[in-house]
Amino acid sequence: MNLWQNTEKIADAVLYEGYALYPYRPSAIKNQQRWTFGRIVPEIYHQRTQSTDPWFRRATTLLQASSLAITVRLRFLQIAEPPLSPSFPSVPWQQALPRDFTWTITSLPWAKTMEIPSSLEEAGDVKNIVFRVEIDGDLFRSDPEPVWILTTTIRNVTPDISAFDEASALRHSLIATHWLLSTDTGKWISLLDPPSFLEDTVGALTQEGVWPVLAGDQQDGKICLVSPIILYDYPTIAENSPGDFFDGAEIDEMLALRIMTLTDEEKKEAMRADPKVQALLERTQNLSRDDLYQLHGMAYRVSPNSSTPSCEIGGKMRDKENSHDE
Repeated sequence: MNLWQNTEKIADAVLYEGYALYPYRPSAIKNQQRWTFGRIVPEIYHQRTQSTDPWFRRATTLLQASSLAITVRLRFLQIAEPPLSPSFPSVPWQQALPRDFTWTITSLPWAKTMEIPSSLEEAGDVKNIVFRVEIDGDLFRSDPEPVWILTTTIRNVTPDISAFDEASALRHSLIATHWLLSTDTGKWISLLDPPSFLEDTVGALTQEGVWPVLAGDQQDGKICLVSPIILYDYPTIAENSPGDFFDGAEIDEMLALRIMTLTDEEKKEAMRADPKVQALLERTQNLSRDDLYQLHGMAYRVSPNSSTPSCEIGGKMRDKENSHDE
């Protein structure tokens, strides 16, 4: 079984959080301040402008394993200009490309520097986005099984940008940056509900702009999701959600009903802007009565014996082992 397959939906929800918000029109004020989650700007821009946006993000995690063998999967969005599709030329709107890089690490320290062409061409030259992934670790306990403190850092070390304004910085930034850490030889320790012998160690860990949680349907500690958004361990997508609304804090039913109140002109503007927005609106317009009923009146009972709550993107929370629909 593909170790990642049960994390794809939640990772995509993180990747596209805030990509476009209701009423999904580019002219709406809330859609004129985008790319706010998980951005990592170039260090040179951060230093020159004293920007509050970080040029690196860092996670410190605990791995209990007999041997060091981990995989790191880095995912982010890259702003695409000019627009990717000639079918949507009339509305000023930035689309984004998903980027995905995977490496296997068996020894520490480890580092990898990558370059990807930015989508902005100036004077015939393509500016590159340069980022560096680093992992350091310390082995600090050997009974009953070794425990590692692992620090993962993502840095934007782009050496030059076209101008020192926000627009140029964003064209050379990693957006919605998050990463997945996996292991076959051990398990990641929950930082929200650690075993008692590790509580002091967990309390001393620091994070820089990220929030590591356990992920995956198996709930076996094999995957750690390092998110720019605060989540509980083992977050999932609500089973009755018809698709991504780009806003995990909202309730799907409310957004679906609001979308149905948009005028034809508002829908045309939104659909011209972006194929992903177009797909969202078309999907919502085609929801059946039964589909809408599934979004209404759901209640989940959470067991009082559950030590760690679980989170479902879509405005619903439940304990998957001790719940039923009412």
